[in-house]
Formats: sequence, structure tokens, C-alpha cells
Amino acid sequence: MYYYDTEDWIRGYLTEGEYVKWAGRPGKGITFRLEYLFFIPFMIVWTGGVVSATVSAVANILGGDDDYFLLLFLVPFWAAGIFFNYVLFIRPLIRRRSVRYALTNFYVYEYFRGNVKTVSLDAHPAVRVSKANRHGRGTVTVRDTGTYGLNGWMIDVPGYIELLNVDDPQKVYGMIVEQNRFRE
Repeated sequence: MYYYDTEDWIRGYLTEGEYVKWAGRPGKGITFRLEYLFFIPFMIVWTGGVVSATVSAVANILGGDDDYFLLLFLVPFWAAGIFFNYVLFIRPLIRRRSVRYALTNFYVYEYFRGNVKTVSLDAHPAVRVSKANRHGRGTVTVRDTGTYGLNGWMIDVPGYIELLNVDDPQKVYGMIVEQNRFRE
């Protein structure tokens, strides 16, 4: 009945009497977030404007204009564009490839590159599940009742774990809710 993940990362964090009920990792594929409806068009316009201004500045310099100020002025815009693309698109991709999840009878764990976040099931966390997509995957959000913040920007907040793009999210959600009822 209980699934024990054979990966070594979770064994060092288990306490006496604690056992793994479920372990997993995000499924492959792109996870589309609601924020992308704004950020994708914004980044297309931003990148297009910076590239256009840079091409124009280089063409002016090659045409004999010795004004390098515009190129220096564009450096922070290039840096901001690279930073936004990294934070919004590249970092989540890296995170999905490296993150591991586990649900025990005491905690929900998230392991990412040597760092472990936990949410205690003793605190009766708020649990939410997204609809499963056509591949049967979805997101389960587990949050301590004392954790506050904007939903899309809470990835690194203690007491908040998103089990992103997991197989059979209803099953995982049910296990967490069942464990909460058992601990009352």
C-alpha cells in the first residue's frame, strides 16, 4: 500500500516512527502558469525593443556616429531582460529537473539541490489541488496556515510547497487530507 522511494535523499531526514507514504518528482513537459499570459507578451515586446535599439545604435556607430552612450544605456535593459527570462522560464525548468518530493506520515518534503523544505502535517496545513491536465498531472499546494504571500511568488517561502506537475494529483491530495484527519 505504501510506496517507498529508493532514493537516498529522504532517508537522512526521516525521524523515528516516520515512513514514506508517497515520493515523486515533477513530470516532464511545460507547466503553464497563469502569470505567463502577461509575462510572455511583455518579454516579447521588451526583447524586441532592446534588440531593435541595439541594432540601431550599432548601425549608427558603423555609419560614423561616435556616440557610444546609447549602447551603454542599453546594458541595464539587456541585463534586466536576461534576468527576467532566467527567473520566469529557465529557473523553473531547472527546478523541475532537480526537485524531489516526499510525503510521510509527519511531513511533506521538498528536496532541491541539497536544500530541504518541510511542511508539518501537525499544523493542519491548507491544501489545494489543481485540475489534472490531459496527461493526468497537476499541482498540489501545501501551505502552513501561518504562511502568507502572493500565490505565484511563494516558491522559496518556508512553510509553502508546490508539488508541481505530479502524476495523479488527486491521489496525493487525498493522502495529505487523510493524514491530516488521522492526526486530529
